[in-house]
Amino acid sequence: MDMDSSARLIEAQRIARMGDFTFDTETGEVTWSRATYELLGYDPETPIDVEFVNERLHHPDDQDAIWEWLDGCLASDRTDLPPKEYRVLRADGSVLYIRCVGVIQRFEERGPRVFATVHDVTSRRQAEEGWKTALDELSLAVEAAQLGIWRYDVATDRLEWNDQLMAIHGATPDSFDGTMDAWRERVHPDDLARAEAGLTTVAGGEVSHGVEFRIVRPDGTVRHIQASGTPVRDRNGTIIGMMGINV
Repeated sequence: MDMDSSARLIEAQRIARMGDFTFDTETGEVTWSRATYELLGYDPETPIDVEFVNERLHHPDDQDAIWEWLDGCLASDRTDLPPKEYRVLRADGSVLYIRCVGVIQRFEERGPRVFATVHDVTSRRQAEEGWKTALDELSLAVEAAQLGIWRYDVATDRLEWNDQLMAIHGATPDSFDGTMDAWRERVHPDDLARAEAGLTTVAGGEVSHGVEFRIVRPDGTVRHIQASGTPVRDRNGTIIGMMGINV
């Protein structure tokens, strides 16, 4: 690889918050790319070996799981290193979640060599944990107040209802498939535009309060709904979903 190509690769990995490493099981030698040093906050002159990785890099709570995964792959006949997410400690002590995936080179006369890439997925993991925390807190309040709660996940394009909202709609998990079309079918035709306008407000990044519309239950009865919703964002401000309450 020429110098220009190498520089471009390093810059691309830096932008993508990625790096790569090799681990020679025969010699115990560990080699990091320059991008990996930068990602983990270490000086490129820092010597790296297995002892360093175990004592200073791997998060203590994930150490056993990491080696169980790696040793299991090395003991098998596989030539791929399947994805594994775990925590590492940067030089400044901060925690990163990384996703590691790679290949295992096998030889007849010596032990295998591992080549893998690492990708910083901390933002995604924090967003997922923030989403779960928000849901847990809201669920406690909703349970106490017996309110219907809904959430929509942009990534999966799925709508979820809690038990109370299922009861409000006269629905069951078997009769509601979690699609937006299934929700639209339950809204009174004369009120659908108003109900969808409320969702559009939330999808656009604003909080929607007190949108009133009617739903038609499976038995034909009509119920008035008052809905509120709010966008859910990750730590970068990107909208990853919506959640709200129906009464």
